[in-house]
Amino acid sequence: LFADLLRQRLQRERGDLVPELHQRASAWYRENGLIPEAVNHALAASDLTQAAELIAQTAWAMLMRGEVSILLRWMHALPDAEVCSHVKLAMLRDWLLANMGQLDDADSCLSNIRGAYGRGEMAAVRGYIAHHRQEPVEAIERCQEALELLPEEQWFSRGAAAVTLGTALLRRGDPVAASQAMSKGVAIGRAASQTYMTMIATTGLGEAQEMRGHLGQAVQTYQAALQLTSEYSSEPMPFAGMAYVGLAGPLYERNELDSAKQCVTTGIELSKQARNIDTTQDGYASLALLHQALGNPDEAFEAIRQVEELAKKSGDSNWLATAHAFQSQWWLQRGDIETAARCAQASRLYAHDEADFVRELAEIAAARVLVTRASSPAATDPDQADQALTSLAGLLRAAEEAKRMGSAINILALQAWAYQAQGDTDRALSALGRALALAEPEGYVRTFVDEGEPMARLLYQAATRGIA
Repeated sequence: LFADLLRQRLQRERGDLVPELHQRASAWYRENGLIPEAVNHALAASDLTQAAELIAQTAWAMLMRGEVSILLRWMHALPDAEVCSHVKLAMLRDWLLANMGQLDDADSCLSNIRGAYGRGEMAAVRGYIAHHRQEPVEAIERCQEALELLPEEQWFSRGAAAVTLGTALLRRGDPVAASQAMSKGVAIGRAASQTYMTMIATTGLGEAQEMRGHLGQAVQTYQAALQLTSEYSSEPMPFAGMAYVGLAGPLYERNELDSAKQCVTTGIELSKQARNIDTTQDGYASLALLHQALGNPDEAFEAIRQVEELAKKSGDSNWLATAHAFQSQWWLQRGDIETAARCAQASRLYAHDEADFVRELAEIAAARVLVTRASSPAATDPDQADQALTSLAGLLRAAEEAKRMGSAINILALQAWAYQAQGDTDRALSALGRALALAEPEGYVRTFVDEGEPMARLLYQAATRGIA
């Protein structure tokens, strides 16, 4: 209150002196290494050139700490001309806008400052935007171009291109190539001593390992990512949200539900702080599974609804497909097969890319509906199990060729259920035996348990025959 009183008196008695005082304060803070405070006083003095230079000096370090809200406020305070005169600032603004899902704004900014970027930097940002527009082929090509063109010292653009490449490859369902790209991102981050970049790439590597069915490796990798952030700061950093959300996946699969819930809850909160919409959606999807497993169906549906709402805001069809696939499974567990079928069909419509990993998720949801119908006491169409088995056979071939063993386990479990619906117990137990052989070394549990009573009956039959 006293400070406010003094400022009001100053403004009234010597208002002409205020800009000069702010400039002097900015200079003092700058000389003493307190750059954020220096920026605030430069902006208060309307010294935009000085403010832009100071922001360019500290922005990347702040981004590493996840201080996105402050950076956005500063960016909005600067006119476009001032931002465009600093290549680093212009590029930072593009990354921030794209990361928040504001792809058209990012693309517009990029077009306006085309002459300020080198080809490598342009390719890196274009790749990032293409990835978030569900244009994976374009994203992969642009990121590969960026890695070829960018020199070693441009670590941020190189690291971002490597991570975006890895993420796009994961979306395409290629965990082997994604692992290579993420490993490159880890190497770039470590060489530049950049915790943020190293942590993101390490988390992506964990996701690739999880997709390959290597739950043990994935847990260790996610924990290594979190260790990096703990060494950086004693307080949880916003950018650590993705590692927490990532770790929740294998913990859930291994039925460590309390630990998984703690991780995903922390991850969602941190991801919201970092304005990371992808990780927030991923977190809510995991939270939905957890609530369902813990016997909280209303909370599970609310988490799925959050995924859908965020996807609608960002216009991300892949996440809309994911939300509808989760809704389909939720309705099946409520016994409403028709609503589940409509959700599965919606998921397939949104997952329009035949080669996309999300398409696999949608097709599995549709197959699960067919198998559930075929298993119903009131089943009237004997072809439904055949239709499911035909679809699952194609999905299994694709998953095994791409080394997506996590998917293969899920598909084999559904195949076993479909054969059981046909009354072919021998083939059902053969498929289940293959699934269990893959699952047992890595501690898979929920893939089987989540299928409910039909899977329980199959597992008891397998046990009586000494299978796994």
